[in-house]
Amino acid sequence: MKVKIEDIVVNERIRKEFGDVSDLARDIDENGLINPITITKDNVLIAGERRLEACKLLGFDEVEVHILEIGDETHFLMAEISENEQRKEFTFSEKMRWAERLKRLRKSDQNRKSIFQETNGFFQKPILIIGNSILFKDLVQWVISAILIK
Repeated sequence: MKVKIEDIVVNERIRKEFGDVSDLARDIDENGLINPITITKDNVLIAGERRLEACKLLGFDEVEVHILEIGDETHFLMAEISENEQRKEFTFSEKMRWAERLKRLRKSDQNRKSIFQETNGFFQKPILIIGNSILFKDLVQWVISAILIK
């Protein structure tokens, strides 16, 4: 179901810092809105404010939504918290697996550097190796480039 963006009500939210949504907007533009924005039956935003902002940046008039029936204010708050806390980033080895898979799928692509550019945004976040307390800022980028551009 689609709803006009102007009809979505954004009340007080926990998240105050969205970060740069341009990468998210580019991803939505290239792959579509994979996870719809979650709203109440009265069009109040529950989850997906960054996605909503990215869609606005893209100039969308409407956005795909999922309507969640909310019992009370506590349930509303718990839904917002759950959306933002109950997620897990890919591990280093999972990133390596999808990079290898992407390489195989795009083998016919003559320009290997375009693959590197498409994956570039995924590896800007540093990786914390907790056991050794070592912060590797560019390790993943280096490994991915070695896999994809050889």
